[in-house]
Amino acid sequence: MASVEGKGETVLVTASRAGFIGSTLVRHLLDRGYNVHAGVLNPDDKAETDHLLALAAGAGEGRLSIFRCDLFDGAALLDAARGCPGVFHLASPCIIDAVSDPQKQLMVPAVEGTLNVLRAAKEAGGVRRVVVTSSISAIVPSPGWPAGEVRDGRCWTDVDYCEENGDDTQPGLVRAKVVGSKKLIAMGMQFSPMEKIIRDAVESLKSRGYIS
Repeated sequence: MASVEGKGETVLVTASRAGFIGSTLVRHLLDRGYNVHAGVLNPDDKAETDHLLALAAGAGEGRLSIFRCDLFDGAALLDAARGCPGVFHLASPCIIDAVSDPQKQLMVPAVEGTLNVLRAAKEAGGVRRVVVTSSISAIVPSPGWPAGEVRDGRCWTDVDYCEENGDDTQPGLVRAKVVGSKKLIAMGMQFSPMEKIIRDAVESLKSRGYIS
């Protein structure tokens, strides 16, 4: 996978909280020359911002700005997306325990929240690309999929199988990921097969000397 340099462009990362993939993405983007609008739910919460302030101090003045990114606040999303040719949408419920209302707590944020981010990107103007992370839960388990065949945009988790076999450990999560991903593909977004994502990740780690 070729190295990509930011050359001073600014991108939005909708979820940058420490301990999740967003914080690592922010660091790598800064390392590669991008300026970053780092989205958090509550900019006044030090647990969400201290690690970002440390990154900002190391990156140089003006290279990282913190924005409030509430998936149901269109004005806040629009403010964060302005001036960004690229948007990385990572924000989505990550709930380990059972939830009382899967529709409200999982489905709506995963689907409607993503649509709100896309609307903000369109309204902001100048956004050339939006990258949305989903989950392996969207494509496995899929026992009916042919063994050895690449899992692409035609392969989806068998939700009924999960429910019957007790593999749906987070009520509604699998369904939310499947529905959300299908909606994005129907809107014309490209689907990156799991095998390609893993291969690119390994090649990137090799190029940076983390693995051999």
